[in-house]
Amino acid sequence: MKSEQFFDTLVAYFLDPDLNELCVNGTRSLSLCKTKEVCMQASPFAKSAELIRSCQEFAWSQGQRLDPFSPSAGGYCQASEFRWHCLVPPASADGAVFCLRKHRFRSLQVEDFQISAEHRARLEA
Repeated sequence: MKSEQFFDTLVAYFLDPDLNELCVNGTRSLSLCKTKEVCMQASPFAKSAELIRSCQEFAWSQGQRLDPFSPSAGGYCQASEFRWHCLVPPASADGAVFCLRKHRFRSLQVEDFQISAEHRARLEA
């Protein structure tokens, strides 16, 4: 699977507006971390060697090295819209682990960091 196909397969899950992060746990499972819940699904990748190769190609397309001598990589992608991390053996025992997180800081405003009057009253009590 080419790195573009690999990334597009994962980004498609983010059509769900509640999805914040996903983690491909090798060929075993896919963890979907939503605003109020975590869902587990079957991994969209059936072969461990192909998943590792796809992770490596994606990392290389991002200017990162990912191999047994440098088994972890990460960074920002798609104009800093996403943050990604990946581990391959020997850092991960059962194949590749790839996490993709939606970068949410762009949508935060100063008002999001204000303490409500109710909370302030509890702090002062």
